Amino acid sequence: MDIRKNGLLDVVICHGYGATMIDSCDPGGFIYWYENPGRGRLTENKPWKRHYIGQWPVMHRLQTGHFTQRSFSELIAAPAIRGPKDKVRLEFSIHSHHIPRMEWPRDVVDDQNFTVIHELAAKRLDGQSGLDSLLVSSREGVTRLYYEDGRWKKELIGRGEPKREDQKDDSTTPGSGDHWGTGSADIGRVGSDRYAYVATIDPFHSTKVCVYTKHDDPTHRGSKWKRHVLDTYGTPTQQKHWGDGPGHYVTCADIDGSLLP
Repeated sequence: MDIRKNGLLDVVICHGYGATMIDSCDPGGFIYWYENPGRGRLTENKPWKRHYIGQWPVMHRLQTGHFTQRSFSELIAAPAIRGPKDKVRLEFSIHSHHIPRMEWPRDVVDDQNFTVIHELAAKRLDGQSGLDSLLVSSREGVTRLYYEDGRWKKELIGRGEPKREDQKDDSTTPGSGDHWGTGSADIGRVGSDRYAYVATIDPFHSTKVCVYTKHDDPTHRGSKWKRHVLDTYGTPTQQKHWGDGPGHYVTCADIDGSLLP
């Protein structure tokens, strides 16, 4: 994220998460940005200058992009879990000609629809002049958030791995792998279709690699997407969702350069 508008990419981090999302630090979830000193000073081996952005408990994921306008970059930050006093989505934004000395101004994007969030992904679906969409992987499945007509809207792509009857909402038993929904997701392109499919790992820290493809049958649970399980990984114990599985992150990319513009 080029915060100083000097052509150099600065680094934004969050830290102070805590031992687990249940046993979190308070205060914690600090967000800072580190100022890029420039290529000529990288050999000095000195720490980059740190600047404060904000703080929220259990802060876990960050994404930058042009989500609501194209004049300046915006930073979206998400805590992992919803608590009694926190909101699940925050947006920290910065004006291109003014860097706040204290906490950045922020707006709530969504504080009603998500409980446990594992991953965020930003994707521009309408060409270079369009706005970025935000793909949210959570216990609620995989959801696209996008800004249109002056407000945030959401599209539920799929609910991911279904919740079993023996699973509890408190996230603590039978182990850290006791999750449902989606853990990671990305949008893939086929030819000129920038929104051709959605690849996921279901659920949070777990075992299944899936793909959602467009489905035109209106009777399919009211959705235009169909979930396909490509493969299942992990030990027999992990496949029962006891403890964390091997799946953590998925991305879609033109690795071999075969996709023409």
